[in-house]
Amino acid sequence: SWKARRVGFKTKMIDLASRTNLFMPHYVVQRIEELLGQKKIKISQSKILILGVTYKKDINDLRESPALDIIEILQEKGAKVSCCDPYISYLKIDNINLKSSACTVANIRKSDLAVLVTNHTKFNYKSLAKNAKLILDTRNAFERLRLKGKNIIKL
Repeated sequence: SWKARRVGFKTKMIDLASRTNLFMPHYVVQRIEELLGQKKIKISQSKILILGVTYKKDINDLRESPALDIIEILQEKGAKVSCCDPYISYLKIDNINLKSSACTVANIRKSDLAVLVTNHTKFNYKSLAKNAKLILDTRNAFERLRLKGKNIIKL
């Protein structure tokens, strides 16, 4: 948008899309709080598993990843956050210091809520659907794979 403005173009749609993208991590956290509230779990006492922290699926680039903002907001609210990403072994950025855990059945079952932020193809979606207590799917990945369940919630 900055380049378009330099040559005299108005960028209302680009600017609106940018504002929407900046607000999305807050909206995701709001949905997390709502879902936990329905289960009578306070966010400050919750265990949240973030599935995928990279910016895009199947890459290891963290730049502009919304997962980082989501993790930071959740931690500020007192949630115990863990992450699983096959492309990142650890996160040490700003206030975030997490080791990426294996996406095992045990780790999935330990969380109150799993949040699919980046839909890597290496994830075992059938296992996630079967073993997670609750999943917030921000990518609509489970529906595309025709995996359904009362525990899978679309954003």
